[in-house]
Amino acid sequence: MSGRDPAQRPRVLLLHGFLSGSAAWTPLRELIEPQVTVLAPDLLGCGTARRGGASVTIEATVAHLARMIAGERFCCVVGHSMGGIIALSLARQFPTQFGRVAVVGLPIFDDDAAARSFLSERGLLHAALLRQDRLSHAGCRVLHRLRRWWLPAAPVVAPRQPRTVIERAFDHSLAGHRDVLRNVIFAGHVGILADQLDVPVAALHGERDRSAPLARVYELAMRHRWQLQVVAEGTHQLPVEQPELTARWLRDQIKQDSGWPEAQFHAADQTAAGGVHIPARARPREGAPM
Repeated sequence: MSGRDPAQRPRVLLLHGFLSGSAAWTPLRELIEPQVTVLAPDLLGCGTARRGGASVTIEATVAHLARMIAGERFCCVVGHSMGGIIALSLARQFPTQFGRVAVVGLPIFDDDAAARSFLSERGLLHAALLRQDRLSHAGCRVLHRLRRWWLPAAPVVAPRQPRTVIERAFDHSLAGHRDVLRNVIFAGHVGILADQLDVPVAALHGERDRSAPLARVYELAMRHRWQLQVVAEGTHQLPVEQPELTARWLRDQIKQDSGWPEAQFHAADQTAAGGVHIPARARPREGAPM
C-alpha cells in the first residue's frame, strides 16, 4: 500500500487550531500515512510562520495558504478549532481545490461578547489564555523560553497530550495570540461562511468540548445538512487525545470524495467507531431559532 504512486494517493490538508502548530497532527498522521499524502503547515502567527509583529487576519491566513497550495487539489481540508474556520474560508474561496471540508471542534461565536460570555464560565485556564492583551501573551513567551525546565513534568500534568503538542502551544507571536482571537475566532465568520459554501462539510465534535459550543455546531449542521458526529465524553482536543477515532472519521471523509477503495483502509478500520452519537442536550431547545 505504501508503495503506491504518491501522485495517486488522496491528498489531505490539515489546519491546526489556536495556540497550537503542525505538530498537533502528529498522532493522526502516524495513523493515516502513507495511505494518504498530507500537508500540515503552521498557520500565520504560529511556529515557523510567526512572522514577527505582522497582523493575523482570516484573509491573510487564507492568502498565505493559497500561495502554498496553488494549483493543487485535495480530497479534504481538515481544520481543528480555529483551523476549521480557516478551512471553511479556504474552501469558500477556492471550491474547486477541495472535495469536502472536515471540521473538528469548530468554535462558533457571533461576536466577541458572546465568545467571552461562554468562555468565562469554562475555568481559569480559558480565562488566562483567551485574553486579547499583551500580558497573557507575555506569559506564553515566558513558558516557551523556560520549557526545558517544565516540559519534563508535562506528562504528569497533561498525560493525554504529547510533549511536542504542549511545547508548541506557547510558540506563537503576539498577533498569533491576540489577532487570531479578535479577527478569526471571535469575529462571527462561521455562519456567513457556511451560508456561502458550496463544498460538502462534515463535523466531528466532543460532547464535553469546553471551548466550542456543541449546540451551535448542531444548529448549523441541521441548517446546512452537514454530516455531524458527536463523540461521547470527547473534549476539544480529539485529534490529539483520540487520534484513532479521528482517523476513522477522516478515512470516511476521504472515501466519500476520492473513491479510494475501502480495502485500502480495511486493516485500519477494524475497530468499530463506537462512542459516536448526538446527545440530546447538544440539540437546540424546542422552538429555538435555527
